[in-house]
Amino acid sequence: MSSAGHTTPYGPRRGGGGARARGAARPPPPAGQPRAGGRARGGARDPGTGSPVRIANGLVRERAERLRAAHLTRAYDEEKIADHAENYARLCSRMHTLAERTAWARSIGVDPPAGRALTDAGACARFDDAKWWRRRLRTIWTRAAEEGVRALSIVRKGREVYASDDAVKHRRRRQDRTREWMQGRALVNELADQLPLLEVADRSIANPAIRRGEFMTRVRGFEETAAELGHVALFFTLTAPSAFHPELVAGGRNPRYTGATVRDAQAWLRTIWGRARAHLERRSILFYGVRIAEPHHDATPHWHAILFVRERDARDLERIIRECWLSDYREELVNDAARSARVKVIRIEAAQGSAAGYVAKYIAKNVDAAGSIGEAVSDETGAPVI
Repeated sequence: MSSAGHTTPYGPRRGGGGARARGAARPPPPAGQPRAGGRARGGARDPGTGSPVRIANGLVRERAERLRAAHLTRAYDEEKIADHAENYARLCSRMHTLAERTAWARSIGVDPPAGRALTDAGACARFDDAKWWRRRLRTIWTRAAEEGVRALSIVRKGREVYASDDAVKHRRRRQDRTREWMQGRALVNELADQLPLLEVADRSIANPAIRRGEFMTRVRGFEETAAELGHVALFFTLTAPSAFHPELVAGGRNPRYTGATVRDAQAWLRTIWGRARAHLERRSILFYGVRIAEPHHDATPHWHAILFVRERDARDLERIIRECWLSDYREELVNDAARSARVKVIRIEAAQGSAAGYVAKYIAKNVDAAGSIGEAVSDETGAPVI
């Protein structure tokens, strides 16, 4: 019997060649990819039926359009971002209604300000504020730029892993500017006592070393609590389906890739995690721990999680999370290797190492890559982790 349309306890099952369950959305095809009927986006004839020159011209036009849409010439230029923000704020201030501002913002791909307590007057004030526009444009343009270079196979193993070089340089410049701004400034309390702002920042979790130490202290606390209560620890590596990955680790474009963005992949991970938590809650299986998101070589996110649970519930916890992660995009799960790539589980034995030791690498990689972690080589890319 075909599995199409069948519903599991974890959501609609896909695969088997049948119709997809209603409401089960998948990532859109990449820009320019032919759709049913032999026509590509925009109504152009399928380039596969044209001459080599026509095909090459079509690819060049498609890539040029992607680069224009990605805002690459301004996404990492703070002066251009600030200039556009000033102009947009000035333009909005000349509009008479919130509806006018909202319609215009959406026409350039910017969502209007939102919030339960936000009034119409407050929304208008944000539209008229250059600082609000600067934050929004920085976020939107840098995301678009990263997706653009990712779609063009620039972010991948062998080229610019995890993120584009421009994005990394932009991030470091912003961090340097922030520290420069804090220098020479002070915090003053009600007693007129002054503290250097940079010193305060360096002694808070704004300091990556302190943030890393706090995270590791929390994991160590979980581990000690588990030892006292007789709980066990499971280490999970949870990955999005192949359809979300534009590049193969071995090299080359992934033929299963459907044009999904980094945010699409993260949304899929959150959705499946929500299903697993709901099912565990119905079974009264309680757990605690931490999870960490990090990118694959092509920027597609995956998760690492260390979860502590009662001994009698460990097998059910592993089974439910595994079944949830394998319940979607089942057509990709053609063998054990494919299933193992989607979800891996390791039971942490005290004789083999501590729970904190398992996650130390991933925490450090995502915070400041301190100590030996910064000198380590990635299993996936073969390059230094920083």
